[in-house]
Order: sequence, then C-alpha cells, then structure tokens
Amino acid sequence: MFKKPVLPQLKTQTWCAEHDCPRVSVNGHLECVVERLGDHLSGQRVTDLIERPSLTLVFTRGHMLPLLCPDCGGPTGVHADWSDAFLDQLGRLYVVGVAYVQRDDRGECVLAFADDPTVNPNQPGRARILELSVHIDSARQLTCPTEEILR
Repeated sequence: MFKKPVLPQLKTQTWCAEHDCPRVSVNGHLECVVERLGDHLSGQRVTDLIERPSLTLVFTRGHMLPLLCPDCGGPTGVHADWSDAFLDQLGRLYVVGVAYVQRDDRGECVLAFADDPTVNPNQPGRARILELSVHIDSARQLTCPTEEILR
C-alpha cells in the first residue's frame, strides 16, 4: 500500500498497488474500489432501476449501486421515459468486469456488462460488451445485503 498523488476530487486517498486505484473507506475499513465492485457484483444481473435520489441499479443478490456522475460524483438521473429503455438494455446483462480508469485529473470506475456471465471483457470480439462509467463514490455507496445484516 502506498500513497499516490492526490487528485482534486479524491482528497487524500490510499491507493491499491495491485490495481493502481484508490481505496475507499467502507464501514471503517479501506477497500480497493476494483475489488469492492468486483467481489460484490461480478456475475450478477441487473434486476431493477430505482431512484433514491440518484439512479440506482439493483442486482440479483440484492446489491444496490448508485449511478453517480463520473465527472462530479453527483446524482444522475434519466428522464422517466428513458428509464424503462435503460433497464431493458441492462436488465439482460451481467457484470463481467470492473476497472479503474484515470482520465486527465480524475479517475472513474468502469463496469463491463455482457449477456453471458462467463465472458472475459479483455478478449475483444467474443461478445458485445457494454461499459458504464461511475464515480468512485459509487463503490463506497454500494449497498450489500450481507453488510447491512452485519452492522
């Protein structure tokens, strides 16, 4: 574990050397954003899209991921007419990969979705991959039914 130069949006963060990404504080423990999202969401399918106050994806095992703007970390919204189309597109897909991407002066988490949960997103051409970028605070605000029980 080492300190990385501070990005303006991140304040002071501890970085994960393995994934070259920030760690976020969750329930008093530092967790790598890539591991947190991957451990909780890999292989899960989107089952619902709710607003609370940001658009939030609900997954098969009850996990909820707020879709925070990758630029500013603020809540995102989709026009009511679009939310059904958005859910229709994501509702058939599984999370098959998670990455942290550095863009200029900010970083973001990118989730890769595919219609087959066994697809490797690093092997292009095998399947259609849909990518969705979210702010790292989405990883911090991810809710897990098991973590809720343990609190």
